[in-house]
Amino acid sequence: MTAEKHAMSLDVDVIICDRTVMDNLMYYLNVIEQHVFMHEEYAKVIRRWWGLYDEAVRWMPTYDRVIRMPLNLEWLQADDPVRPKDEEYARWIDLLFDIYVQRYVTG
Repeated sequence: MTAEKHAMSLDVDVIICDRTVMDNLMYYLNVIEQHVFMHEEYAKVIRRWWGLYDEAVRWMPTYDRVIRMPLNLEWLQADDPVRPKDEEYARWIDLLFDIYVQRYVTG
């Protein structure tokens, strides 16, 4: 969001982002849900997530277009040492996007 705010301060006609503020939140939520936290710690972390999510929801209207590409499981086979190859993980993240981000997709 900081980089997007900076770009908005420049005298440009178009800003193209390859991710929205929601993207990192989906992966963050996955990390939270996959780790076993003590009850107090989990509650603190998930409250923080919801605060960030609320901020992201308020930011989403700054995008004129949000385009979501369909899940492409063939990409999991690419020679990419950063991205996980786990199909179940990819489907889970895609489901999180269905739940939390799809409503903002415009094209």
